[in-house]
Amino acid sequence: MKPKVFQAIRQGGLMLIRVDKVGERAITEGEFRINTNSFHFLSDDAAMYLKYSEEAAQENSYNNRRHSRSAILFYVMALEALANMVHRDFFPKAWRDYALENERALSLKDKFAIIPLVLGKPPIEWDTPPWSLLTELISIRNDFVHPKSRRYAYYK
Repeated sequence: MKPKVFQAIRQGGLMLIRVDKVGERAITEGEFRINTNSFHFLSDDAAMYLKYSEEAAQENSYNNRRHSRSAILFYVMALEALANMVHRDFFPKAWRDYALENERALSLKDKFAIIPLVLGKPPIEWDTPPWSLLTELISIRNDFVHPKSRRYAYYK
């Protein structure tokens, strides 16, 4: 049973929702449920690192590369948070439960791939932009997070 919403206040990436019931338990006066918008926080962090990278590039500093890597990682994390939010907020109950139970097992590409299928839209065409760019971003992120002994200095 979904809680009845009395009042919603959005501050930054937090949404405070005042409710009268959660399931069958009555909420005491002044109690709130908090939904954190991870996409908001992570994309803000990524934008900050991108700004730092651009500033470091003006100084011809190695920090440009450090901040660029951080920006890429945070942008990809933000995209994963966005996919998880779509699953939580827009999927029918059976699909939502499946997606949330398997959140850690699904790859980022799989998380995006099921969205149009569940919502009755055409499947994602991974070979065309912007989806081909997401595939490349995921590949770059995986190289950063799972470094191998042999790493190429360029990407497609």
